[in-house]
Amino acid sequence: MEYHRIIRMTAEILTKKSIMKTEQIGSCGLLDDAYAILKKHDITFTENQIKDMTPIQWKKLVEKKVNYTVDKEVLEESSQKTKLHDTAGAHVGLKKYFKELTWENSRTVFEVRTNMLKLNSNYGQKDELCHICGKRETTSHIFECKGSTRLTTRCYKQIIGTEGPQKGNMDSVHQSAEAIRMNMEQGTKIKMIINKYG
Repeated sequence: MEYHRIIRMTAEILTKKSIMKTEQIGSCGLLDDAYAILKKHDITFTENQIKDMTPIQWKKLVEKKVNYTVDKEVLEESSQKTKLHDTAGAHVGLKKYFKELTWENSRTVFEVRTNMLKLNSNYGQKDELCHICGKRETTSHIFECKGSTRLTTRCYKQIIGTEGPQKGNMDSVHQSAEAIRMNMEQGTKIKMIINKYG
């Protein structure tokens, strides 16, 4: 992911060695840039404290601080995005369900969490009504509709939880993801039949 690249780049820019070398060669511009980066990531140590750290301690400190800054920036930006409103407050990074579920099921869970299921309401088009119950078709409606197979609001809450589905629930999440795809396919077939035959 992008933030891992940023961490590596920042760790390279902010190595203990670079701070000490800039002081030795008297390059104020480079030192000023390093201090600006330190300030951005709230690394508030004196030059002597930095000099006393081992390279490994310094690297871990920088990674931790940069991770925190990136998480904070991503959370602030995502809180303003409608597709990410259910995931606001989540820690940035690869969620457990991506590691535990198949690619297809992970993608389905991600689509639910980010309101990206292929529904008109999720893509700024004219809302459609459910052909089974007549209510507005939304991501959450798929779990509430009386025609839903094996899906409940409990399943929905489990999927959209702040950090996503957790390890102990993966069997039921796996079943929910498959049921979501099945319901979406059935909905598409029903729409085609209604559009064709009225």
